[in-house]
Amino acid sequence: DYVRINICPALHEHIRDAGEDLGIGDAVFDVGCRIGPSEIGVLASLGRSGVEVYRRPRVAILSGGDELVEIDGDVSGGRIVASNAYALAAGCRLLGAEPSYLGIASDQPESVEQQFRSALSADCIVSTAGVSVGDHDHVRPVLEKLGCRLQFWGVRMKPGYPLAFGRFDSVGGSGDGMGPLVFGLPGNPVSATVCFEYFVRPALLRMMGRRDLFRPRVEARVVDGLSKKPGRLHFVRVTLERREGEWLARSTGNQSSGVMTSMARADGLLVFPEEASALAPGEKAWVEVLDGGVFARSKPVF
Repeated sequence: DYVRINICPALHEHIRDAGEDLGIGDAVFDVGCRIGPSEIGVLASLGRSGVEVYRRPRVAILSGGDELVEIDGDVSGGRIVASNAYALAAGCRLLGAEPSYLGIASDQPESVEQQFRSALSADCIVSTAGVSVGDHDHVRPVLEKLGCRLQFWGVRMKPGYPLAFGRFDSVGGSGDGMGPLVFGLPGNPVSATVCFEYFVRPALLRMMGRRDLFRPRVEARVVDGLSKKPGRLHFVRVTLERREGEWLARSTGNQSSGVMTSMARADGLLVFPEEASALAPGEKAWVEVLDGGVFARSKPVF
């Protein structure tokens, strides 16, 4: 028996040298790297059955308002479903956090206080409604009573002006300011979602060690003109279309902070600068991409 070699192999052809993928002393992954299928494959090839990772943040989600009912509740008499809680929980879960919904507080300060007390074991507390200055907006005084150190209240943006942020001390009142983060979001659904996008989402990602805290953005031409009063940064819900090598942005329609379908239909949020009062058709603006599917294709590039 013999083997006939008809082709002379090139030097090192069909040979995989030890260390060609990773050498001694090489860093395998950077801190903050998200562990996905490829990363797991690399770790398995190195014989690592486990690695240290950041713990998933525990997020307590609270709703407030006498007008709110649960998803299967009676919506007669002007009542509405506490839909913000479900949207926020879904957003947390999508990031890898562990949301816990603590229910609806009434418009009484005692009820709001009890709800916040039950959330103090979480890493982050997210409440909706009750952060404005109305007679039934008790979140801010309750937080101050419980010892939360409020960092700011109110943001010069639309939607989402009445936003509160602070932090509790660790359990036991050590005064270290290292207890749960607190985000008091507005009650309007779009306002709550936009505030989650720009404040809560980056904070949760940072708690998980991530460095890519914000969405990708594209520069797009405004198809229809936009106008507003200067003085606030506006986020306009838009759809995106790729045409002739550039992105086109169109408003999703009614931009009321109560029209949640404008978020559901949006590919991104167009950043309408604070000092500007108008964007003419054809002008360019930055759009923060909410749905990565806008980059997807129905056919491969080859």
